[in-house]
This record gives sequence, C-alpha cells and structure tokens, in this order.
Amino acid sequence: MSTPTPEPAPPTEPVPPASAMTPARAASGARGAVMTPMGLRAVSLGAADGLQDRDLQHPSAMVPRLGWLARWFAWVFFKPVAFSAKLANDLNALHRQGGGLVHVLSTISLLDYFYFNWAWLQHGLPLARFANGVSMRWLQPVRWVVAAGLRRLFGRAAARGEGEVLHGLLRRREPVVLFLRRGFSLIDLLNPKPQMAYLRELVEVQRSIEFPLVVVPQVLVWERDPDRGRHSIIDEFFGDPSAPGRLRKLLSFLLNHRRAHVRMGEPIDLQVFLARHAQVLDDMVLAERLRSDVVQALQQEDRVIRGAPIRPPEVIRKEILGDPEVVADLGRIAAQQNRSIDEVKKEAHANLREIGAAFTMNMLAFLSFVLTLLWARIYDGIEVDEEGLDRLRLAGRKDPLVIVPSHKSHIDYLIISYLFYRNGLIPPHIAAGANLSFFPLGSIFRRGGAFFLRRTFSGQPIYAAAFRHYVRKLLTDGHWIELFPEGTRSRTGKLLPPKFGLIKLVLETVADGRRDDIQFVPANFGYERLIEEKAYRKELEGGAKVAESPVEVLKATQVLVHKYGRIRIQFGEPMSVRGVLEEFGAMGPEGVRDAKAFDRALKVCGWRILGGINQAAVLTPTALVAAVLLSKTHKGIAREDLSLRVGYLLDIAIRRGAVLSEPIVTAMQVQRQQILQAEQHDTQRSAEAGGLPDPFGHLSQRARAIGQAVHGVVDHALELFTASKWILRRRFDSEEVVIVRAEGRMHLDYYKNNLLHLFVADALLAAAILSLLQRAPAMAPDVLQAQTKFLSRLLKFEFVYEPGVQFDDQYARTLDEFLTAGWLQRHGDGSLSVATTVRGALRLYAKLLQNFIESYALVGRAIGQLKAGPMTEAAFVDHAQKMAQMAFDLGTVECYEAMSKANLTNALRIFIEEGFVVERAETVGKKKVKTLTASTEPDTADKYADFFSRLHELQAPWALERL
Repeated sequence: MSTPTPEPAPPTEPVPPASAMTPARAASGARGAVMTPMGLRAVSLGAADGLQDRDLQHPSAMVPRLGWLARWFAWVFFKPVAFSAKLANDLNALHRQGGGLVHVLSTISLLDYFYFNWAWLQHGLPLARFANGVSMRWLQPVRWVVAAGLRRLFGRAAARGEGEVLHGLLRRREPVVLFLRRGFSLIDLLNPKPQMAYLRELVEVQRSIEFPLVVVPQVLVWERDPDRGRHSIIDEFFGDPSAPGRLRKLLSFLLNHRRAHVRMGEPIDLQVFLARHAQVLDDMVLAERLRSDVVQALQQEDRVIRGAPIRPPEVIRKEILGDPEVVADLGRIAAQQNRSIDEVKKEAHANLREIGAAFTMNMLAFLSFVLTLLWARIYDGIEVDEEGLDRLRLAGRKDPLVIVPSHKSHIDYLIISYLFYRNGLIPPHIAAGANLSFFPLGSIFRRGGAFFLRRTFSGQPIYAAAFRHYVRKLLTDGHWIELFPEGTRSRTGKLLPPKFGLIKLVLETVADGRRDDIQFVPANFGYERLIEEKAYRKELEGGAKVAESPVEVLKATQVLVHKYGRIRIQFGEPMSVRGVLEEFGAMGPEGVRDAKAFDRALKVCGWRILGGINQAAVLTPTALVAAVLLSKTHKGIAREDLSLRVGYLLDIAIRRGAVLSEPIVTAMQVQRQQILQAEQHDTQRSAEAGGLPDPFGHLSQRARAIGQAVHGVVDHALELFTASKWILRRRFDSEEVVIVRAEGRMHLDYYKNNLLHLFVADALLAAAILSLLQRAPAMAPDVLQAQTKFLSRLLKFEFVYEPGVQFDDQYARTLDEFLTAGWLQRHGDGSLSVATTVRGALRLYAKLLQNFIESYALVGRAIGQLKAGPMTEAAFVDHAQKMAQMAFDLGTVECYEAMSKANLTNALRIFIEEGFVVERAETVGKKKVKTLTASTEPDTADKYADFFSRLHELQAPWALERL
C-alpha cells in the first residue's frame, strides 16, 4: 500500500470580507441562519468569517490513517475494485487546476464512503473533509473524537452547523462529498424525496468566490446486473439496485466486490454553469437544474457500466409480436402465403426463440474467469487500446453503440465481451452465425449475449421479419450490439467487402426515428498468430470448410499445447449514424425518405466502417517480417538485410500514423536516442542531395537504426515461424540466412496481408513503374498514371482503398512522395525516370502485389478451358488451382500463394465484370449452381487480348528476375 497522506493542513485560503460579497450573497447573509427542509443550518457567509481549522472538523471527515483492522478489511474487500490509474490522474488534474472539488454520489452509503477513503489514500488523492449523512467517528483518531466532545461541552461547536462547515471548507478549496438521496430504510418508511439544500449551498458559495467549484459525479457500482425492467417483492422491501437499503448494499457488496467498478462522470464547472443560467436568480431553481445535470451524468455513467434494462426473453418476444408494425408485416406475409395470421405468428415466435439472446451477467462472470485462464495459456499477452476504450465510453454515455470489428478468428466473438466486462463496460449483444448455436456452446453463447442469424434469409420471409424486428428492438431499447461487417471470417488477412444487411437495420433505426442516434465503433484485432491458421491454409488450397460441431470443439483443445504470441485490440473513432444520414439527406421513415439517398448513405457507411477498421489496424512484428520474407521468392535473405527492410517498412508506417504493437513500441523507446540521431543524419543528407534515392544504402541511417532497435522483436517473430516449420534459419559462421519453405508461404501471406492497406498505394505505383521500365528507361506521366489505374481497378476486390479519396487524388499524392524522395526524376519534356539505386525499394513494394498479379494471370489462362464447354464456378476455380500448382512446380509462377482460392475467386469476378466470362445461375436438383461459359461476343477477343497483354506486362518483371 502507498504511504497514507498526512492529516489536513491548516487552511491557507483567506476568507473574503463581507464587502467582497456579491449583492446576491449579501442579501442572503442578511437573512442570518435558517433551517432548510432537511434540517441543514444554512448560515450566512458573514457568520462563517474567522473560522479556524478546528472549527471545520466534521464527524464525516475522511480518515488520513487507517487502523490495522480497517486496513485488513480494505485490503481483502476493496483491493479487487477497479479504480483505474487514469481515473486517479484525472482527479489529480482537476485538483491541480485550483478549484474546489465536490464529489457527488447518488445514494448515501457509509460503505461507499469508506471505500473512497481507502482508494483516495491508495492513489495519493486529497481526502474529503465533509459528507452529508455519514459519520467516520468510528475510524477517526481518538484525539479527534475527544476534542470534538470537549468542544461540544465547553466550546462554540454547537453553533457550527453543517452549512457553516460546508461553506468554510468550500471557500478553502477543501474537497467534500455530497450524496443526492437516501437509500431505502426500514426506519424511515416515508423515504422522503431528495432535497436541494446542499446543492443550493454550492450555488450560494459559488456566487461569493472567484475560483470555480467543480462538481465531480462519481459512480461506484457493486451490482453490475442490468435492470430487469420490473420490481420484485425483494426490491420493495430492500430497495432497488440504484438505491439499495443497508441490507441489500451489504449483500451486494459481499457477492460482487470482486467485479465492482468506479467511474467518473463529466465534471461540471459551477462558474460555467451559473454563466449558462445567468438569467435565473432563484438559487433553488438553479439547484434543481444542477441536480438534473448531475443525475443525468450519473445515469449516463451507470448506463455505460450496467447497460439498458433487460427483460426476460419471453417478454421480449411478446412485445415484438404485439407491436402493430410487426403484426402488419406478418399479416402481409400471411396473405401472400395464404395462411392464417395465427399460424404465421406461431412460426415467427419459434424463429424469435431460435434467434434471441438470453443475456445474464453471471454467465459473463463465468466466461471471464474461464477466458482469463485460457488467454494465459495460449497467448503471451493481450494489449488493449486504453484511449480507444475511453472514447468508446464517452460515446456510449449518450447513444447506443454498435461495435464493428474485423473478423479474423472465432476468438473474435469472445474478446470484446471479455474486454468490456473486465473494464467496467456493459458487454454487447453479439450477432453470431447460426452455425455456432450447437449444443453446448450455443446455450453458453446465448447467455453471454449472442443472438443467432442464419447464413441466408432467401425464401424465408417470416424468419427475415422476425430477425429484422428483433434487432430493431435491441437497438430501440438502447442495447449495445457487436456485429461483423465482413459477414464471415477473412481467410486472407485482408478485410472483406462489407455486408450491408445488419448495417441497414442500424441506419433504419435512426432514420425512422426510433433512436436519436447510434454510434458505430470500428475495432481491429491484431493477432501475432491465429489458432485457425492450418484450417485457413487448407481452405485456400481448395479444401472444404469444416462445419462447426462438438467434435471440432474437442479437436480445438489441441491449441492449448501451443503459444500464439500476443493480441492487440484497437478501436477507431466512433461514427455517428445520424451524421451519415443527414450528410446524404436520408432521414425519415420508409416511404417518406429519399430511397436513393438512403442507399448511398448505406454504401458509404459500410465502406467508412471498413476504413475505420483499417485505420485501427495494429502493425505486428509477424506482419512486418512476413512481408519482407515473401519479397524473396526463391532465395533466402540475410538476417541483417531482413532487419534493414523491416526497419524501412516500419519507418514508413510510423510516418503514416500506423498503430504499433506494444513490443515494437517498447523496443523503439529503448533505442530512441539512436533513432533520433539517425533521423537528423537522413534529414541533413536529404537536404543536400534532394531526397534519399538509396533507401537501403549505407548512408540511409534511420531505417537501419529502427531495424536494429527491433532486432529482438524480429527474432521473436522468426522463432514463431520456425516453430511452425514455415521457415528455415541457417547460420554460416557469423552470418544467418532465413529461407521460406514453400509450404509456409500461404501462412506468411496471411500475416503480410495484415499490413497491405498501409502500402497499397505505393505498391500499385511501384508495380506500374517496374512494368513500364521494360519498354524504355523513361516513361510519360499519363502512361504511368494509366498503368497504375489499370492495376488499381484490376485489384479492386482485393483491397479497401481509402474511403472518400478518388484514384486521381491518391495517385497524385503518391507520385509526389516518390518525386520528393528522389526516387523519380522529372525531365524537361515531362517524362519520368527512375534512380538506379531505388529499384530495390521499388521491388520490395511491388512484391507485395506479386502473388495477386500471378493469380489473375492464371485465371486469364484458365479461361481457355471454358471454350470446351460450361463449368461450375467451383470446378473452374479447382481447375485454376491445379494450373497454379503445376506452374509453381515448373517455376513459371514464383508465389505458391498465387493458388489461393480467395485470390482466384476475386480474379474470376473481374473477368466476369469485364465481359470475358458469362455467369448463369441454374437449378440442379434443389440447389442453385453458378455455371460459367466463355463470352462469344464479336469484340471480346480483341478486348481480351489487350487486357491480358497489360496483365502479362505487369507480371513480366518477375519473369525477367528469373532469367
């Protein structure tokens, strides 16, 4: 424990003379002492002049030194309560600003007050010297108690009412605590409504002093269960959780002290408050308004911790099916299907049972305990974006949140709920695939907040209506939701295009006026290694996806024998749904709003969400090392060169504001001075030479210094890859060479793809430059731009380009960076040429796209098979994969990962869009199957020849390297 703070020092703040009072306070002072409705003696400030520190000692003053029994009790029962270092820093910062702090809590509680006494001692925070409704005599030093008794017998203490003490303390900037109301009490059956006397005192004091009083709402939640929306007989006798009686408070404390949390609401500056209400002269009216603001702040913070009220699943189903809009929807479906409304309602009720969550905080507590053990077993650590959590908490005070994370692993379903629970936030309801509803995990997930949706709603109008109204009900009631905008797990490490169904329901909830606003919060999971990596490789090589089942769960226990590095959870900036809708003029109920404007808003919102996820992406050592290793296709790379190239990519990523994983940050902080010196060297050399046209040369120092700084981090990544048998490490005397195994390339490609969004613009331009260098050493600017644009459009299904930025703007920005760095030189005729020393860096960038270009070229060749007759899409992709395997074995394709099923499928979409392949949907038995045929349009052959020629030109630099 930290050293206890010393006893309060004598006051140093002089009390202003009566002449310094404001007219309003002088008038109040003329009244003398009056009795408030609560029996509080409100004394004029004139009577408070000349008070000594001993006159201001109050039975409720916090104790600066706890006895051994109190310390033991606090250590056992209070230590588990979550009181964050940030909260302590924020309170210290408020204290240093020089105002008087008034901590406000909802309900009088000696237990809560005792906790804050202990917690503020632990964090070195100023202790409160007054609180209404509590006494700390039982903890105060004996000499204080004796002195107080003597003053009552022989001194003037009888004249020192609570109001006088409160006034004196506030004028001396001493912290105080105010409780707004009493909890339920069997003694006081009338349970009077809260009175305004103490808050009115604050208003009166603030009018008479020059420094601000700062009201700080404080929330201490022992019982985190959401309100169930109804009161039981227990609540009637012992008080509800928001205002518990002593017995309920004690029971809640004993049961929940290990999962309690403290939070601070938005502070209220009373000077600003009075200025905002300058037209109001009645102090009681101001006190009412102040109380309303404080209660709102407390409720907002409570809502972030405990969430919206949750009713039993059966009640929710009844409310949904009783909604007039739902009844009308089901009536239309009944008429279309020629069925009775009762029959349709019965099916809808069954669908809601299949869909709905059965959220309980007890299940979250159990999962938190289990997952804590699991994470410690399989991960080296979990890094959390604390600043992002704070942004999220602020956004959640006012509006419901929809968390929209990347989807890379089944672990994703667990992390957000676990993280929120451990950090005092209400865990969200989670949109999960129906494939996860199998016994027994389905029941566990459902009680943990999961609601389930089928893979397709096609031909199921009743199910679609039930699901739509269930989600709307959750959002309308104010519940937080977690949904995965990609719709499924990405097997490639890149973001998938957004699925708009659930996003549309969120937008409709705000557009229709059911909620004033909802906030999307992007999130990104950064894994050093995935537990599904072997399964993903199998699928990408053409293997069938294995359905989730109890057997697969048992097989998954094999992950417990491995370590998978670290996880980093990063949050993006919250995005207002209302802001997007208003931007496009898409507000209003269906049938009234502009349908086209709403569709535009929906599409933009989906892509902005993905952009936010990319911005929150975490740069991990495994991603950096994988990207550099895959830039060497048939050869190994020296360990020193590996560090240099990792340092270069990391340097560029840092300059672009990338989020770095904790090990990288720590390693760079250790070598911070050397990196700064190297940067000064590069800056001077760049000024002298007009750029750094040799990024890997011995004179480029910053990349080399960064590479050396993260040497240990790179080694850790190499150890992970070596243990997985993806790479070989061979030592030749003092030199080490790292070689990528062919079977490891598909795995490494996943981690390389995690960082592509940072460098995709550079990679597109670099690949275009290298392809045009085959024609001539100089290139026309318009030709380079056209080649880059062709490649950008070719790979449009592979990447999420920066939302809202047009190609021409992004291209101009990237070209300017290349020119500034001295990589490209512009000649008098406008043509561009490449510095000889920069080709290594250009190849590093371009190699990031090599496997994609090779995949697309393979599909272009495989189209010839369609001339022999139609093929199903699955058969065609399988044929293209066999061609890729043969080409890799022959050496005409360098990248084993070019046979990725995901790459080939995206390439096929491009060839269909260009009109070279015709896609038709046919019904075979009960299944719909896509069949493909080669286009027979007259001009297709010439268009295809030109298209494939440009594609071949983009692939050619790698063929030249092999020669």
